[in-house]
Amino acid sequence: MFGSIGFTEIIVIFVVALIVIGPQRLPEVAKSLGRAIREFRRATSELQESVNLEADFEAEPRAAEPAPEEKKPAEEAKAEEPPAPEEALSPPAEAAEPAKPQGGETRAT
Repeated sequence: MFGSIGFTEIIVIFVVALIVIGPQRLPEVAKSLGRAIREFRRATSELQESVNLEADFEAEPRAAEPAPEEKKPAEEAKAEEPPAPEEALSPPAEAAEPAKPQGGETRAT
């Protein structure tokens, strides 16, 4: 039940805990220790389950995505086509317009 801890070791641990903690607080401490162990076990089991689910998900073949060798010719042509030179060098439409003064400011020339 307790692995390699024997009955006498458990009695010694109980006696030391009784002396250090005291008879009135020992049930409270034991109850909180039991809750902590239960929460730790629950968290480890949830973590193990999520890791197993992730491993199962990665092991499934992906039917929705085509394999890299099965690319369509049209997709390859689009990926290899460089942008047209006039599109790359032309300034954006906003930069071509002169800046307008804000808030009724006027320029005296």
